Amino acid sequence: MKSFSQRLTRRIVIALTLVLSIIAAGTTYFAARFTGPLVEAYYEHLADIENESIEKKLIGVDAGDLSPDLLHDYLLSKDLQANTEGLIKVPRKLEGNPRQWVRSVIVDKNGYYVSHPEKERMQRDNFFKSIHQKTDTVAARVVSEMETRKKGSAELTVDGVPSTVFYSPLEKSGWSLVVILPKIRYYIVVFGFCILLSLFLLSGLLAVYFICRTTIRRSTRPLQVLASSADEVAKGNFNAPLPDIRHQDEIGLLRDSFGNMQQSLSQYIEELKTTTAQKSAIESELSIARRIQMSMLTTDIPECPDLAIHAMLNPAKAVGGDLYDFFLRDNSLYFCIGDVAGKGVPAALVMTTACGAFRLLLESESEPMRIVGRMNNMMIRDNSMTIFVTFFAGVLDLNTGHLRYCNAGHKAPLVDGQPLPVHHNLPLGVIPDWEFEAQEADLAPGSTLFLYTDGLDEAEDAKHRQFGKKRIVEVMQTSSLQPHVLIERMTQAVADFVGDTEQSDDLTMLAIQCRRIRMEGPSLKG
Repeated sequence: MKSFSQRLTRRIVIALTLVLSIIAAGTTYFAARFTGPLVEAYYEHLADIENESIEKKLIGVDAGDLSPDLLHDYLLSKDLQANTEGLIKVPRKLEGNPRQWVRSVIVDKNGYYVSHPEKERMQRDNFFKSIHQKTDTVAARVVSEMETRKKGSAELTVDGVPSTVFYSPLEKSGWSLVVILPKIRYYIVVFGFCILLSLFLLSGLLAVYFICRTTIRRSTRPLQVLASSADEVAKGNFNAPLPDIRHQDEIGLLRDSFGNMQQSLSQYIEELKTTTAQKSAIESELSIARRIQMSMLTTDIPECPDLAIHAMLNPAKAVGGDLYDFFLRDNSLYFCIGDVAGKGVPAALVMTTACGAFRLLLESESEPMRIVGRMNNMMIRDNSMTIFVTFFAGVLDLNTGHLRYCNAGHKAPLVDGQPLPVHHNLPLGVIPDWEFEAQEADLAPGSTLFLYTDGLDEAEDAKHRQFGKKRIVEVMQTSSLQPHVLIERMTQAVADFVGDTEQSDDLTMLAIQCRRIRMEGPSLKG
């Protein structure tokens, strides 16, 4: 995997390459366009200098007395100097081809060579004919201008070689000096210039690459140390050393932020340890409170052949606010079920108070209405948080199946799937000295009385649909009416309905079955 510095260097180099490529292309274009004219201007100036030099040699000399060999040697020396020391030097591959050289010739008014680098062509070959190899108006113009003693330049093909020709008259003799510059010569100059420019750009690019690489690696070295420190922090070493960054830039700010993070993490871990220890202590205390709360509920089933009873309480949290209780005395079953508003520790404390009050009042009271009324006043007196409790208390005479009961805002129990008629009244802990109404009913032999809290019918699935009273009745109708079987199947039905949804409320159920009644009476009345 490439490091950050390598990726950044690569991106910078790519950007620079694109920029330099554009510059190189533009420079090459302008070099190709303007180098040729510059070369031509140079040799046109060189032709002027040679013209002046030859004119000086001709001063006071009769043209007929001027030796062609002397002109030949003089011009040949100038050509040699131009081809070896001038702007365009003869490349090795062209050294054996004189027609590719920059060469100076002198022609007479009829076009014959007075002086030529190739001696055998002097006084024999005609310059005008050599440029008439291809008929065009340019060649005709050049001949006309040379015949009329004019100075100029033109693009011509001389001896089959495309060239630029510079011509000027020699005033003292009637001859003309012609400097021939082959095109290929300054094409080579342009190409060489482009190669030189490319090498220069490549060298600059390499220099920029290494400078950028060195600078970026040096600048990002603290990031590598920070990364190592981050690995140490991830392993739990919050005192890992950080690089010393003196300059205040983004990396310096990152280093300071990382240092603050180390301190915050160290402080957070210490606070988390303290919180965890406190939470563990609270959970331990709640576990003890749960055991104490559950121990307050009656779990011992009375040994009575005429009675079957079963109960279940499942708090939504560690401790809850539901309650139930039952007590057998003088062949009568005293029982209750209740639901404290709210959940958790406050509800559990109120539930404990309610359970204690019910047990205490059973010692002196036998009428459900009086028990509920006195519990209401006790709850108001001892309940500073005004938490109310829905409550149902009943007394079942096992000899006759006669049921006396009083309801305080609780859900109506079911008898074999049918609701027991109840007056709703107010919950406990709302209004002092409230007159609760007593009710009575007679249970048929073998009938089952089922009491529950709202944690059953209001249990919700993932789509917030409630279990509902209808499903409760369906389970009762499809199950054996034995109390323990009924509660087990009801518990399973609720679990299948809610699935993985978290339990939202305490769930309590109490089932009572009067198996045999010694004195017959009405099946159910209220």
